[in-house]
Amino acid sequence: MNMKLFNSGIILLLLSISINAKSENITIKIYFDKNWMVCKKDNASYYRIGSWDTVGNFYDGEFSDYLINNIKINQGTYEKGKKKGIFNFYYETSSLKTNAFFKDDKPDSIWNWYYPKNQLHFKIYFEKDDFKVVALNDVNGNSILETPTEFIFGFQNDTINTNMEIKGTIRNKEKDDDWSILLDGKPIATDTYRKGKYLKSTVLDENPSSTNQRIINNLLFVPFSIVACEELRLNEEISEVDY
Repeated sequence: MNMKLFNSGIILLLLSISINAKSENITIKIYFDKNWMVCKKDNASYYRIGSWDTVGNFYDGEFSDYLINNIKINQGTYEKGKKKGIFNFYYETSSLKTNAFFKDDKPDSIWNWYYPKNQLHFKIYFEKDDFKVVALNDVNGNSILETPTEFIFGFQNDTINTNMEIKGTIRNKEKDDDWSILLDGKPIATDTYRKGKYLKSTVLDENPSSTNQRIINNLLFVPFSIVACEELRLNEEISEVDY
């Protein structure tokens, strides 16, 4: 698919813009398709309402993301283009899915994930470039961290490889053995730990290679919708002529 980076000049012409001539910030409403690419309203699956700095050309202030049927699914705040403070993500039923916190545009402190009926599923503590699973419960609310257990987290980081997972073992409440990134169930890279201590990383291609930099980084836990909305990529059906 031929994707074009969203021209910052176009953003001033998007649907439902309201502007105060004396202010650097405007309120924008942007429509996205099922892959979170900017699209025409008629083909939209989602939309975002937020504040945009016309001088710096970035989000600045509060925003909310919605399904096209007006159900809110995300909300948070930017400060000069950087994610800051509390972000909430919701199921289509409007129940809380993830309660997140950002500092300097990166995951920070405790994030909580919930089952669809509001029971706590797991908690992850983010600090600098590392993370730790500090709570993991079954659907009945029972902790399963007291015995060796497997942690699985599904994620998406592009519009092509949508079936990706993080999978690893927690033993004595610490990351242990190989923590892998799976694509369609097949490991493509691993981080190796021993009793919570990071040892090495391996890229599993035709010629496996090792590195001393973690492959499973904190940014993989950020929902794809947030990343895509920041990139503002154009659906191939759209051109500057449409605006």
